[in-house]
Amino acid sequence: MKKIMPVIICVCLTACSHTVPVSGKVEKTNERFVGTATSYSSGQGSLFVTTDRGATCQSKFDIDLVSSVTEGVSSHGIITCSDGRTGTFAYSGTALQGNGFGTFSDGHKFIFTYGAAGNVKIQEF
Repeated sequence: MKKIMPVIICVCLTACSHTVPVSGKVEKTNERFVGTATSYSSGQGSLFVTTDRGATCQSKFDIDLVSSVTEGVSSHGIITCSDGRTGTFAYSGTALQGNGFGTFSDGHKFIFTYGAAGNVKIQEF
């Protein structure tokens, strides 16, 4: 029984989260980034992306609790990057896909998509 318990806990924790791809771009510099966003049943989310210039950026944020992955969600967060930039962002969509925008501390704006939308070409500013 002791060996079965960690497996059960692991399966439960895995079932309580949903990870989707993220892709985006920064205005004027055309810096691009890709990564993942994960939502948890606790109402928290996390974001981790890497830019094509080598910076890594991450965020933890609150998410709307929904009863279905197709129900609308929206929220906002603060992002911190390894190159010293910070920023704020907002997004909307569903738990499976959507888009967002934000501004870094250096004044550059960025846009992104997540989920199935993350595979779509990022629109120009």
